[in-house]
Amino acid sequence: MSGKSNLYFDLFDSAVTAGLANIVSQKIVKRGKSELVEYRSVIAFSTFGFCVSGPLIHYFYERLDKIIPRKAPYAKYKRLLVDRGLFSPLFLLVFFYTVAILEGKSHKEAVMKIRQMYWTALKMSWRVWIVFQYVNLNYVPIQYRVLCGNMMSFLWSIYLASKRAQIKED
Repeated sequence: MSGKSNLYFDLFDSAVTAGLANIVSQKIVKRGKSELVEYRSVIAFSTFGFCVSGPLIHYFYERLDKIIPRKAPYAKYKRLLVDRGLFSPLFLLVFFYTVAILEGKSHKEAVMKIRQMYWTALKMSWRVWIVFQYVNLNYVPIQYRVLCGNMMSFLWSIYLASKRAQIKED
């Protein structure tokens, strides 16, 4: 593989990772009860991974390398600041809204979900992802960044889906 990421692999990987994480989170939230998996939620997460997360992150990593080259002064910290300070808050907002809509919620319900979860999830995102993204953005070759991020995203998606399910129960 060359020094460039493969878009189709990134799309597929993002879809599978998000869908599997949603299934695992449902099993965790239901604590072994024999309830069926909510496939609309799995499809929503997978669709988001394939149509939004995969391409968005793929192209974000490519542009970030061009905007802030490795040799630029303080490049490692600038990349992290752009990722966690700009990209992450916007991405999380898009995630909550889009997944809610894909699950069949109304605009009003999607906005309510954002109000309920956004700030808590963003703060947790900063705690969980900062060290990981510092390494991923600065030491992982570009062709493996989405894959590496999706491995961490698997755990993160379980967290998000679990939080969304807890709010649904309240």
